[in-house]
Amino acid sequence: SGPGARDGSTGWFADRFYDGEGTSGIGAGGAFDIRTHKFEMRYLSEIVAWSGSAIRLDGDDLWIGLMRQPDGAAFSGGLLRYNLKTGAVAKFEIPDYIYTIDRVGDTLYCGTSNGLEIVRGGTVTQMRFEPDLSGRLVGVSAGPKL
Repeated sequence: SGPGARDGSTGWFADRFYDGEGTSGIGAGGAFDIRTHKFEMRYLSEIVAWSGSAIRLDGDDLWIGLMRQPDGAAFSGGLLRYNLKTGAVAKFEIPDYIYTIDRVGDTLYCGTSNGLEIVRGGTVTQMRFEPDLSGRLVGVSAGPKL
């Protein structure tokens, strides 16, 4: 099973699979309509080799954190934005495993394995959190990635 999001009677999801011996699954996003009991799958070329780690339905955009799970630690494949109405796909390079995707105003925040990735427009800014000399965590910006 993978991450999911709900919009009224429709549940959106991204599948998740184990890659112990190489790529062993086919990544996809999909929807299940609770009223009609019908599934709809979307096999996009940008997700086919990846599992989903997090998902967010944001208006017409479905955001999916991409990941792989080989033997050992899982790793990131970035962030995918899929527009449900137009079919447009965009991929954002995010080097860390995405656990959560949230929005505040015009900014998307991805909670990752090593901090926070901030997506505003086409720009991704990485915030890492490191201990200072007293042991308190402080934010360190790695700057925008274009």
